[in-house]
Amino acid sequence: MSKGVIYAVILITIFEASGQLCFKKFESNNSTSYFYILFGILFYLIVCCLLCYCYANKGHLGKVNLMWSCMSIVFVIIVGYVFLQEKLKTMILPQFSSYY
Repeated sequence: MSKGVIYAVILITIFEASGQLCFKKFESNNSTSYFYILFGILFYLIVCCLLCYCYANKGHLGKVNLMWSCMSIVFVIIVGYVFLQEKLKTMILPQFSSYY
């Protein structure tokens, strides 16, 4: 995989997180201004363009999606924590043996 594709995936992650941040701010502020939603749509349009770039430059669907998904999980958690003051919580799952 070329460096250009890797950089594009990093940009995809950043633009996707930015789009999600805009949508969250629009929804949480009960904003009547459509500034956030328009920028969210713009960021996702950029994500689409970058995905097309990746696939046109020999980026394999599975590899691109794996890198994007892994980076997106981490990056969106960081964005939520830093910009939205969301709390990070740990949840301990019950033992499966208690269900049987």
